[in-house]
Amino acid sequence: MVPETVGICGVSAVVVVDAALDSNAVAVAALITTVAASFNSPEWTSGIDWRVVSKRRADEIERSGAGDEAVVRAALDRKRTAGSNRQTRVGSKRQRQRTGNSGDTVLAIDALRAGASYRVLPQLSVGALVGQERSVIFNQADTDQITGVNLDWQPNERARLRASSEKRFFGQGFDVQLGYRTPFVAVSGTWSRQPGGSAEGASSGIPGNSIAALVDNVLTTRIPNPIDRADAVNRLVIERGLPANLAEATDVAASTPQLVRNGALNLVLLGVRHSAAISWYSRTSRDLRRAGDLSLGTSTNELRQRGASMVFSRRLTPTASIGATLIHGISEGLGTRAGETLRESRAQADVGIALNSSTRLTAGLGRQLLNSSRFGKRTESRASVGLLQNF
Repeated sequence: MVPETVGICGVSAVVVVDAALDSNAVAVAALITTVAASFNSPEWTSGIDWRVVSKRRADEIERSGAGDEAVVRAALDRKRTAGSNRQTRVGSKRQRQRTGNSGDTVLAIDALRAGASYRVLPQLSVGALVGQERSVIFNQADTDQITGVNLDWQPNERARLRASSEKRFFGQGFDVQLGYRTPFVAVSGTWSRQPGGSAEGASSGIPGNSIAALVDNVLTTRIPNPIDRADAVNRLVIERGLPANLAEATDVAASTPQLVRNGALNLVLLGVRHSAAISWYSRTSRDLRRAGDLSLGTSTNELRQRGASMVFSRRLTPTASIGATLIHGISEGLGTRAGETLRESRAQADVGIALNSSTRLTAGLGRQLLNSSRFGKRTESRASVGLLQNF
């Protein structure tokens, strides 16, 4: 069971309304964003968000020479304001999700949420939401209420924690994302429980297992300009021979809808000559069922995966480097496949030369060990020569 490809297009508009209520004048800044699906997309969301800021604050920004659009965006995006400029945000969101298998829809979810959040501190926002969703699992339909809470805590410019929790038709769903950076280290972490494993906050700006995103976070303080920083990220990845992504769990196709619990922690360290990246992941997939329903114990799709990886690189010259990679993973069957295991260990060493800022020539040696409860042990040795081109 593989979700269909989603094509997204979007359009946004900015509206400013200046209203007087008795003796208290307020400026209402409304950012209306509608996101629609195209290209035979099975999933789409749309929503309207409002934020209210003080009239005095909006006037101060306008007097600084900014236009109306800049006034609105500055009011919406400002993260730290004085206590008198606390913001309230009200919004709604509609979600449509379809998951198919061999042309048949095995899971359909239509949900509508409405919520509000309040900035209790300059660094902390908390909120609550309510909603309703209609779910269809193998042609069995039901309608359930949604209730949830969320928070967004950014104690300083280098750290951020975003979390949400909802009571839904399958039980408790949650999504937690953590990001932290210094001029030399970047850390990202995720923990979620969702149908299909897709986190609600995928667009939060917190990097996942992408090496480029983590390196970009490290360089944020050194290179504030995003265009110059993007060039520097590409150059570092090529020169030091870093992989595009750190190790992660495999998204295994299944014939039934899945409830997935995902967890991951990634770290990148950049030194003058040395680079290191470490990752850990855990993923548990079980058949999706409604809260209170008993498991029939007949599933052949339930699986637990855990693993870790380490990447090390040392720069020898401005264009040449050597590197080493270690990966270890374990897959365990659940349900009717309980007792089945697969262990994989892989080690690789390579040397590479950057021909230019986007091209790298590499040569390496590697060894892989597989240990399966069904097929026994297998080993593999390999030698490789490759040319990497970034576009």
